[in-house]
Amino acid sequence: RKDKTNHFELKKTGSLIAPPGSMSDKNFTRGAYYPTLVKMDDLEDFPFDYALYFSTDHASDVGGIWLYLCDGMPSQADSWISYDDALAAGKFDYLGKKPSGNPVFTDTILGRQTETPHANVIDGRVYMSYHNYFPHNGWQATMMAISDDGVNFQRIFKGEGAIIRND
Repeated sequence: RKDKTNHFELKKTGSLIAPPGSMSDKNFTRGAYYPTLVKMDDLEDFPFDYALYFSTDHASDVGGIWLYLCDGMPSQADSWISYDDALAAGKFDYLGKKPSGNPVFTDTILGRQTETPHANVIDGRVYMSYHNYFPHNGWQATMMAISDDGVNFQRIFKGEGAIIRND
């Protein structure tokens, strides 16, 4: 709601999701870091209205991308469920192959600390950029992975234009 000076009045409502128990204690923030909320209408068969992809914050292990899901209004805490709970409830039984739990994606091919996702649905696929840290030369690269179903991601390799060096 805008006030008389054309500024928005924001009201803090508390946490929408609890910090995932599956996150490593090597994660500095111990909660959802760098979240990206994606409307999933254009993804065929996806059983939720929204997906929230987020990561660890410079964890000293491999990091990863976690997934929480929303049916209904994203501003309502009771609209949210973790991927782990949705999996246990059978919401993704239609998929033959799927991650066994959160994190749903960790790039272990090159680098470590898979984190800071940003995702969009384009032409029925989820395109997710993320960062991986390369300890051998001390820089972080922007990578990309694609998913046809919102949970199974495949990294795009350098030959396909996926690595952007961030010096």
